[in-house]
Amino acid sequence: MSDGPKIVEMVRNTFDASRRIYTLGLGSGVSRYLVESVAEAGNGLHEYVGEEEDLNAKVMYLLQDSITPFLDMFKISPAASGL
Repeated sequence: MSDGPKIVEMVRNTFDASRRIYTLGLGSGVSRYLVESVAEAGNGLHEYVGEEEDLNAKVMYLLQDSITPFLDMFKISPAASGL
């Protein structure tokens, strides 16, 4: 796909960190670069489904992760001295 890098860059530039993007590649002709890169840029996950694989299991995996709370703003502080 010739527009793949442009699409990934668009996701990176316009992405709202409070959301996640999940991608699902169907069949053998899918652009692995696009499926993986968009999910990575969108802080989500990706899956591939081959012709003999269970689509429902892959979709359920992505849905389960999508309802898991996402930590986006947290701070790690050093332990108090004297412990």
